[in-house]
Amino acid sequence: MSEPMKRDGLVLGMSEDEYHGQGDFEQFRTAEFSSSAAKTIRESAAHYDWEYNKGHAKRSKAMDIGTATHALVLEDRDITALWPEDLLTPSGRRSTGKDAQAWEAAQEAAGLIVVSESEKEAITVMADNVRLHPDCGPALAQAGQAEASMFGTCPETGLRLRGRFDFLPDAHPLALDLKTAQNSSLKGFTRAIDDRSYDVQWGHYLDLAEIIGLDYVRDMVFIVVANVPPFNVNVIQLDEYWKEMGLERARGARRRFLECSESGVWPGYPPGVKTASPPPWVVNSYEDELNEEMDASR
Repeated sequence: MSEPMKRDGLVLGMSEDEYHGQGDFEQFRTAEFSSSAAKTIRESAAHYDWEYNKGHAKRSKAMDIGTATHALVLEDRDITALWPEDLLTPSGRRSTGKDAQAWEAAQEAAGLIVVSESEKEAITVMADNVRLHPDCGPALAQAGQAEASMFGTCPETGLRLRGRFDFLPDAHPLALDLKTAQNSSLKGFTRAIDDRSYDVQWGHYLDLAEIIGLDYVRDMVFIVVANVPPFNVNVIQLDEYWKEMGLERARGARRRFLECSESGVWPGYPPGVKTASPPPWVVNSYEDELNEEMDASR
């Protein structure tokens, strides 16, 4: 078993497997409360119990593409493996035979992500677009550390916490977080912030940075690159109200985790009939439709 690195304060050079508590470092997977755990338990305590306590969390292809893009942009590392031609069917699909399964398992054991040629091309273009962006390129080229891990203890709950800035400048107060998304427009990513609780991630990371004494870090902005053509890049920050919401939601997630851990009860959604109301953008879209119909009838 590999010797684990210290897990306190700011830790640089930690592997992804060790940080996430994978492989030899499984004991750390649930010993520290992460932003992903916070987002999951906010969905419901039952979700957290299923994914973390019972170990049913699964990776998606989109997550793998995102991981490969991160490695290429932040560390200039290509962690992909292309399917060899002799393991493809005549139609170009991946074989499902034993040889193909054994080859794929060997690549994954080596820490590689198996991709198709089109997926490899998308990862390359996304990385290039981020590096060539007039804001992102200089920001990532400044003195700093990629994959900067943080470990500390929540003063309110006593929980051990972990977080990991994608890029932490040595002196600049803005940390960076790279996201791959289907829609990198301001409107599209605003919806993603709500759907994927990226405000909770912001609150968790900035709170943890303060806990461990990274006082110069004042904000974290999102570099968003679309994972579909033309792979547009955007730089987006949260407004002050959303930051306040994210910080309180992150702290509330810790309190909920502590309550469930102490009681042993991991509830799902509360009982009762709920009423679904259209969010503002649905109302706006409907009103636009009505206006278009009125204009067409004139």
